[in-house]
This record gives sequence, C-alpha cells and structure tokens, in this order.
Amino acid sequence: MEWARKGLRAWHRKNPWACWIETKQDRYADLDAIIGRPDARWAENHIDESVEARCLWIESELEQVMEIKSRFDVTKEKFFGEWGGKWLVTYDKLKRCYDTAYSLRTDLTGLLVLVDSKVCYHKLLAEYNKDTGGLEWRINFEVMTTETQKTINGGTALRENAYIDMNEVEGIEI
Repeated sequence: MEWARKGLRAWHRKNPWACWIETKQDRYADLDAIIGRPDARWAENHIDESVEARCLWIESELEQVMEIKSRFDVTKEKFFGEWGGKWLVTYDKLKRCYDTAYSLRTDLTGLLVLVDSKVCYHKLLAEYNKDTGGLEWRINFEVMTTETQKTINGGTALRENAYIDMNEVEGIEI
C-alpha cells in the first residue's frame, strides 16, 4: 500500500482541490479511497482559524470513489508495449466498485501505479449522470476468463478479468 499512497499523493499534486480518505490497509475493501471536495470557506465561516486536518470533511462533498492498483516489475515500456496498455482488474472487483459508486451517486475512477517507472495513471471509469440518475461507463474494456495470480502471496486462479485501455492517459510522475 506504500506505493498506492505515493500514487495518490502524486495524483493530488495535480488535483489540489481534493481531500481523501483511504480504506483500512489491514483488510479487504471493495475500493481504496474516497475523494472529496472540501468547503474552502469552512474555517472562515465557522472558526476563523486555519483548518485542522480533522475538519477537512466537514461540509465537504463526495466527488468520486477510487480503485488503486500498484504494479511491481512492470515498467511503462512493458505496460504500453508487451501488455498493450491494458490494465487488468478482476471483473468482480470492478463491478463492486461500480455498485459502490452508484449507491453513493458519484463517479468511479481508477489509479494505476507502475512502481518501477515511478509513474501513475488516473482515469475516469464511470461517471454519474445527474439527468438520468445512473452511472455510465466511460471506458473501453473487455472481459475475459484468464488464469492470473491468486493473491499477493502467489498461487493461481481462473477468473473473469477486465482489461481497461489506458493508452490515452497522461502519466503523473511520482
């Protein structure tokens, strides 16, 4: 999770309007971070002092939920070359992230961190539509059943995986 956090901080440098809360690191979660937009005037309207970290979420609005993946032993050359710029996310996880974003009526984004290249890529995956009340996919992806590593500790599993096209996404240096 150290690299996921570094990627999130790099993304934040490009998006200084945001504040975030990460999910607990010691357990499985359907997504990795909740991104909010703090009320920049909260301090002057309420306490007339600088805002402490614990106050950032008071009167904030939820902007997006984020799935974060760190990939080790994958350079950006390998990712965009050999892997064709396709980010593998288990389809079940992607659906759970989508369902969470839909239930919160907010956008779903993804942050891919390529550790060896010290770069991350942020992409809008699904966008909340205020007119229809629905969540609409904004990505091209294909779903295939493939054998992949089961867990961080190894092993293999046969499962449905989504391959998300990241070819047009600008990298953010970490």
